[in-house]
Amino acid sequence: MQRRYINVNFGATAERKRQALEDVRQAMRERFTNTSDHDIEKFIEHLLASGWNSDDVESYNKQASMSGHASTRPSVEAFMFHNEHVLDQVFLNQGTYTEFRDTAADPNYALRHRGQTELTLRRLTPGDLLMLEAASTYSGILGEADEPSTEQSDYWRQIWVTMVNLLHPVKRTELGWLTSSDMAGAASWAYKFSHNSMRYSEYDYMWFRETFFEPRSRFYVGTKLSFINERLSSGFVEAVQIHHTEHGDESLAMAAVVLLCYGIDNYARAVLLGERVLRAGETYRSVALRVPALKPYYVYRSEADHAIQETQQYPASDSL
Repeated sequence: MQRRYINVNFGATAERKRQALEDVRQAMRERFTNTSDHDIEKFIEHLLASGWNSDDVESYNKQASMSGHASTRPSVEAFMFHNEHVLDQVFLNQGTYTEFRDTAADPNYALRHRGQTELTLRRLTPGDLLMLEAASTYSGILGEADEPSTEQSDYWRQIWVTMVNLLHPVKRTELGWLTSSDMAGAASWAYKFSHNSMRYSEYDYMWFRETFFEPRSRFYVGTKLSFINERLSSGFVEAVQIHHTEHGDESLAMAAVVLLCYGIDNYARAVLLGERVLRAGETYRSVALRVPALKPYYVYRSEADHAIQETQQYPASDSL
């Protein structure tokens, strides 16, 4: 039986692949002149077996070719301004885990790949750092009673309380209303802060709603909020309406945590782009304290029973 021979563009498929692989080998030999063919061959085998796909290659190329223009870098780049010495020390501190060795058996990536290390740090935004610090602090508070977050019925509420205390320890008493038993006020406050931190475009607002308040989104915060104009005896006032919560106060607490951190990151990015200016003595955390220490006016309507709508109203705050 005659073997079928397939030609593509006047060349056998197998031959074309073999030639392409040989071209890669030759290019690597020319680039790494002090590396043996055996080591180059092993490197190619590891690369082919790495599981990388076209998306991984595209992502790597984008990260490796970052132009450094402010609009292409995450908001934490602004957070790192004037902190070069601290960053240098962070990189060096990584060496303590390897006793400053840099070998294949015990590689010190922070010293060998400073660019990639900085890139990893740059992915942690000011909001990320605040959330991680709150989680670590809360674990320390629990001590021996600490357990997985899935086993804690009020985990997000406790993270929120810890986070508010970290915003400005000196003003903990003034911010006490944000950590009261009623999480609706906290969620409304964080919602208004994060909403006002965005660039004023319809696309940003649409993305904001679809990202955090659509159940199909992986970033869904477990509740739905929106602005409405509520009628009072003295006229109309802008209100935050809570339409629905998946798990009551726990969902509201999660929304407060996520939206506060999102707003902080937006401010950091705006500072980086020159669109906002931090006041003297402000940080990316304390900028949230511009929000008046009063409960925003909000209306809470539960959808648990469509026949009965529960309503709570609170005094309106000043605008952000």
